[in-house]
Amino acid sequence: MLMKVRNKEKKRVRFRFSFLLLFILTSFVICFTLYMNNEIDIESRLSFLFDVNEGGENSVAEVYAEADYTGENTAGIINPVRKSARAQEEYFRNALFIGTSVVRGLSDCSLVPGESIITDTELSIPSINDITVTYNNEETDVFSVVYDKMPVSVYLMFENIAAASVDEALYFDSYSNFIDSIKRINEDVSIYLISVLPVKRESETQTVSNAVIDRHNTKLYELANTKGISYLDINTEFKGNDGRLPSSVNVRNSERLNEDAYREISEYILTHIHSKE
Repeated sequence: MLMKVRNKEKKRVRFRFSFLLLFILTSFVICFTLYMNNEIDIESRLSFLFDVNEGGENSVAEVYAEADYTGENTAGIINPVRKSARAQEEYFRNALFIGTSVVRGLSDCSLVPGESIITDTELSIPSINDITVTYNNEETDVFSVVYDKMPVSVYLMFENIAAASVDEALYFDSYSNFIDSIKRINEDVSIYLISVLPVKRESETQTVSNAVIDRHNTKLYELANTKGISYLDINTEFKGNDGRLPSSVNVRNSERLNEDAYREISEYILTHIHSKE
């Protein structure tokens, strides 16, 4: 009788050990599957941090500018963006504006916080991957700022259209790659291309005329549709009956916009926000 009891006890122990082994194997398979699904993302994040903190061989700009992006997250956008319910000024705190004089003016007039602005007189699309910018009193590059801030929205406005006239294909290919680089950092970000404003009659030249600007804005509109992002048409909003920028929006005897004009731009942005819903 005693031998039978011992045999039963041995069988019971063997059963428990098998159950534990099965549990361990199942857990390993699940963890390994999750790891494989996230391997690429984890490695890219770690390599990014290594480059920034340890002075890696590739700069932050090179890491993201050279990456291909094939994700989709902006289906169903209608351009130009239609008028929407007005957002509060706090909206700008979670946005990032990248551009030249108009972007700087929004900050100078205290309409957009300084931490939501990247601007430089040398900032232009063909060379944006190679330019060092000053942000929060530190020398950095555009992609590092996008990564650190992780904005909900990014607004792009580059007014140096003369660069586009030199080699239009190269310009818009570079613009397209720049957009892809931003999406590579944050695929959920909403990106807005802002049209270039018209110019006054006396400011028109052969290379920068309102006809040239209109053609440039048409290409921006087509680019926005191709990339599945938003396009803001402030050009039409500011264009006078003669198809030019009214002199009344400029500071007297200056090419700079006055504060009322910047307030109008700010208001236009706050009332033209694409909804993802």
